Amino acid sequence: MTTPAWLERDGQLDQELSFASLIGSVYRRLSTLCALYGQYGLEDSDRYCGLAENAKLVTITEHRLKPLEWERHSWESNVRHPMKGLVGHVRYASPAAEHLIPFVPILRMAEITHVGKSTSFGLGQIRVTEKLGSRPPAKGPPV
Repeated sequence: MTTPAWLERDGQLDQELSFASLIGSVYRRLSTLCALYGQYGLEDSDRYCGLAENAKLVTITEHRLKPLEWERHSWESNVRHPMKGLVGHVRYASPAAEHLIPFVPILRMAEITHVGKSTSFGLGQIRVTEKLGSRPPAKGPPV
């Protein structure tokens, strides 16, 4: 996470951030954008169900996320709003590389759209590095 990612589960900051949880958040973000500005249909929901099952097979091999909390001040309403998010990196692995391949384009889109709450304030920027093929590794920690 290059900027704090405000990802919640059951009303609390999701500090574990399983791969299934991350993919669920990315899917909600992308499906909302598609529904508002593009096309979104039932076949997209059906496709996600299969991906969600594969996401459960992916495990965390390294977890270095730390929670942050701060406030932002709204000059328009003169109110302070609490903000929170996770920064750092997580490394995921799967028993078989083919389980991860379908997620790469989705995660690449998430690099552009960001994930979680308050993306309009710059939160939720991620950077993905992959070790699936011949692509050279990117600099910096993986997501």
